Amino acid sequence: LRRFTEAYRQVARLPEPTLAPVSVADLFADLARLFDGQWHGEARLTIAEVGSLIVSLDRSQMVQAMLALLHNGVEATTVTDLPPMVRLSATVSTDRLTFHVADDGPGIDPAHRASIFLPFFTTKADGNGIGLAAARQIAQSHGGDVTLRATRPTTFDLSVPL
Repeated sequence: LRRFTEAYRQVARLPEPTLAPVSVADLFADLARLFDGQWHGEARLTIAEVGSLIVSLDRSQMVQAMLALLHNGVEATTVTDLPPMVRLSATVSTDRLTFHVADDGPGIDPAHRASIFLPFFTTKADGNGIGLAAARQIAQSHGGDVTLRATRPTTFDLSVPL
């Protein structure tokens, strides 16, 4: 019950984003440090070069959203025989920045694709179903979204306006 309550508070009490200029390269470096601290070398993160792009974001909320996507990717790859590996990259279009988080896990069951962003939906025995819902809520509060772009490799896109 306590875990459920804490998870619910994460989604229900998200404050409005406080936007400030953020270097995407610095954001990725922070994510790499946090990733290494969480997984202690048991999972690998590869990050594509992003150059000197600056975007207006709530840095702490975006870190939370991206870590949720990275965590989801690592957990998906631990069910395979391969060492867990997740890839992080970003692309820019005329009006959007899109972060891409990809993993080589088994993919998402077609029967679950319509439910994966619902709060508290999980297929994991010890999951709480908050990660993807929280990431999507954070992206939407920034005027963007999180979508499942591909299932092999599983790729989630988090987009925000420039």
